[in-house]
Amino acid sequence: MCSYLFVSIAYGVMMNEAGFAWYVAILVSFLIYTGAFQFLLITLLIGGRNFFTYNWCYSSFNE
Repeated sequence: MCSYLFVSIAYGVMMNEAGFAWYVAILVSFLIYTGAFQFLLITLLIGGRNFFTYNWCYSSFNE
C-alpha cells in the first residue's frame, strides 16, 4: 500500500513539470483507472495528440 503513495507523488511531480495545474492531476486520477495510462497521458497531452489517439491507447491498456 505504501508504494501507491510514491507512485502518486511521482505522477503529481511529472504533471507539475509538464506544466499542468495540481487539480488536473487529481481530476485525471479520479477519471482514469489505469495507472500506466496516466503516465502515458502526460506524454500524449504534451505532444498535442488528438482524441482518437487517447481513445485507442486507453482501450488497448484496458484489455
